[in-house]
Amino acid sequence: MSTGLLVIYAASIALIGVIAVLLPNFSRPTLAFGVRIPPEQVDSEFVTEQRRWYQRWVLAGCAALLAVQLPLALAVPEFVQYGLSTLPVVVVAGAVYYRAHSRIRAAKRQQGWYDSARQGIAVDTSLRSDPERFPWLWVLPAIVVLAITAVIGILRYPSMPDILVLHWSGSGEPDRTAPKSPGSAFVLVFVQAGLTAFLVVLTRLCFGAKPELDPARPRGSARQHRRFSTRTAKAMLVLTAASGFTMLGAALMVWWNSFSVPLLLLSLLPVAIGVVGLLVLSVRTGQGGSKLEQEADVAENTGYVEQDDDRFWLAAGLFYVNRDDPAVFVQKRVGFGWTVNLANPKAWLLFVGLIGIAVLPALLLP
Repeated sequence: MSTGLLVIYAASIALIGVIAVLLPNFSRPTLAFGVRIPPEQVDSEFVTEQRRWYQRWVLAGCAALLAVQLPLALAVPEFVQYGLSTLPVVVVAGAVYYRAHSRIRAAKRQQGWYDSARQGIAVDTSLRSDPERFPWLWVLPAIVVLAITAVIGILRYPSMPDILVLHWSGSGEPDRTAPKSPGSAFVLVFVQAGLTAFLVVLTRLCFGAKPELDPARPRGSARQHRRFSTRTAKAMLVLTAASGFTMLGAALMVWWNSFSVPLLLLSLLPVAIGVVGLLVLSVRTGQGGSKLEQEADVAENTGYVEQDDDRFWLAAGLFYVNRDDPAVFVQKRVGFGWTVNLANPKAWLLFVGLIGIAVLPALLLP
């Protein structure tokens, strides 16, 4: 593995580590490690200590893994390197997260945090009767990048080498080639088109997902939800365009049979910027817009708290399963954005689409 690729390898581990450390900051204040808690427990000493404990151990674990994995990456085969890159970080962070989740859930049950709480749900019909408009103009950059990729490929095709290099090893040596043909030359264009279409459709579906409003201040949380949906949709569409630039860079390396670490780094830079931008947005906006500045509304204080619906969330808040909820997309408990209701058959159709996107490159490659 070259020095440049080792830098990319280390950066990917560090990025996953940063996401893991920030994970509790993405959630709503009343969701602590996937557990619904009443407002008076949000800043309690016990919950605060769990957050600090989680971040300390994730930081220590990521630093230790980075120190061990980098030397190991130089000594193991390439296919092992891929498994070593981020999986151990996810496992360590997941174990620490589950420990914090279990402790908070046990304290909630033993101390009866919801025994005297007035639980309720809030609905704002204006979100359906007067919804926010989807930012379709923000789709244009991704379409323009796709068109640029296709045009460059068409113009370059007559001059492409008869044998195209489709993949390079960690040492920068070609390890997969194919004779020039429309299929081998334009496979990355097809994948880019499929990925762009998929992300745009997914963003549009999530944009109209069911809101999660605070029954204590339904009007204020509805306003936050509107801003959250619009901001997140725009960020996802920017990330879609950034992914297109990365695919363009990969296609240029194939069409000119030219690989270099600087070119690879330059190709990865757009999507890296897009991911970092989404992380910043996640921390500053909060899930559902919970960290956005609230407009003063003195009269809005119903005295209700959000329902204790932990029973519908499995695996420490990762999976939502509710047969009585017709929604396909719901806001995540772990992380930022949306997840699916696994009890809804439409969610499984979505998984089929995801699998199709994942295997498409393998099917198109000669």
